Amino acid sequence: MNPRGGRVNARAGVGNAHADADATSAASAARRGRLGSATPIVSRSRSRSVIVTGSRDDARARATVTARRDAVCSFASTRIRARGALGALVVIIAREAHWRAIRARSRPSFSLSRIASNRARAMTTRGNTSSSATALFAWGQGEDGQLGFDDARVNDLDYSVDAPRRVDVADVAAIASGSRNSFAVTSSGKTYAWGWNSHRATSLTVEECDELFVPTPRRAKTTSATRATTISAGGWHGVCASDEGVYGWGGNEYHQAGSNASDGTGAGGDEGDAPDRDWAPARHIVSPMRRVALPEGAKRVIQVSCGGMASFALSEDGRVWEWGQPLEEEEPRATPQLVRGCERRVVAEIAAGSFHLLLRTENGEVLSYGNGMYGQLGTGATAASDVPRVVETFGRVGVAKIAAGGWHSAAVTAGGEIYTWGRGEYGRLGHGDDCRDKVVPERVELDLGDEALNFIVDVSLGGSHSCALTRDGRVLSWGRATYGRLGRVVDPDASSCGVPGVVVFPPLPDGGRWRVFALACGGRHTLAAANQG
Repeated sequence: MNPRGGRVNARAGVGNAHADADATSAASAARRGRLGSATPIVSRSRSRSVIVTGSRDDARARATVTARRDAVCSFASTRIRARGALGALVVIIAREAHWRAIRARSRPSFSLSRIASNRARAMTTRGNTSSSATALFAWGQGEDGQLGFDDARVNDLDYSVDAPRRVDVADVAAIASGSRNSFAVTSSGKTYAWGWNSHRATSLTVEECDELFVPTPRRAKTTSATRATTISAGGWHGVCASDEGVYGWGGNEYHQAGSNASDGTGAGGDEGDAPDRDWAPARHIVSPMRRVALPEGAKRVIQVSCGGMASFALSEDGRVWEWGQPLEEEEPRATPQLVRGCERRVVAEIAAGSFHLLLRTENGEVLSYGNGMYGQLGTGATAASDVPRVVETFGRVGVAKIAAGGWHSAAVTAGGEIYTWGRGEYGRLGHGDDCRDKVVPERVELDLGDEALNFIVDVSLGGSHSCALTRDGRVLSWGRATYGRLGRVVDPDASSCGVPGVVVFPPLPDGGRWRVFALACGGRHTLAAANQG
């Protein structure tokens, strides 16, 4: 929804093609407390848009039917102030009328954004071993140009690619997928962006690109000037960091991109150089990008992760900073503050999900906080938490990687095993035909007949699909199979959607194969960076 109107909460799986949202539960969800999202809440049915919770049959009973349109119900950008189903319905009807008056496609979706890079340190370009032989691949739905192909049918809801296809960006060192846009950073520090550009979400300034859809990669000059070492994309905002500092851009109604004022104070309403548009209201935009001022004495930031209403940064001393509106009961803030409750721990990695945050310590411990309505916190309950709490399952298991999707979470152990928890619909947890929600982490059973295939080194989660990287550089995928999300042909109604399977990449002419070193799942698409092997 356009941030100029009322704000809507929805119990939604961010990134789903069908919005996993329930208008009748929206107000109660708002009261439970939540974090911002790095993933999209979008309903994109081919024949109709629905607002759903639970099963698809239940959803149809409550469906808001709009021919070939999205019903976008976003925790991240909006909240329902009215109580109960009637209030939610009134807001939705009113907003629908407003949408028709401005533009059929002027709607935000909040994205799962995750920087992926070399296994040596995911989410940063430091220590990356990519070379000129590096290639970038994409698959999934591409109606907003998020796949980066010059023959894409932009604005065609049926346009998708169901197998990895090469994107024209060379020397890739790191990648990030948003809900409906994509980023690539080269080893020389150049940043390329493409896809949905509402609220200047691609970081491209109006001089560089004044279009709603960017179908092919374009160099973002301002972003490139920072020589980013880590980058993350939210639904309509983004954050990157370099040795010089942290920078934000895009939609900023909750200060999730930092301060709205050019002096960094958060005061005033400086709109920068962004013109007013129906799909990009200037009063809530930071463009061109601006520096996010960390408190004096803060160490260099080595990782950033975007939420829907908030952003997070991990500094090299193991401390985690947050700004925007990370919790429902808190007021938006432009000045970064330390995450409470983990001051005595040294954090090594962060992963922002839809409305929850995961933290991995240097000792392999996992903590979580935020909204837990589907069990995505992994603490054995569905209650929200306003401070990080230990995920007890990993008490004696060293965790090496973490990932957060719309409403599900994952962890990879030092021994190459993968655990998932949270929302299980569409098989996104990888437990075969068991699509139940999991309130504690459960190990994904892998039996692919190859020891290297069964050893996982990294994982990335989308709205309703998941991908894992194996020790020998191959990709496994599982979850919702429509619109080419899995990069392989799977019957969307078959139980095999929940069984991890191998994604096949184009062959190399010399008989070799691509070895993937970076994965980034978006709302309904995936990026993979690979070297020739």
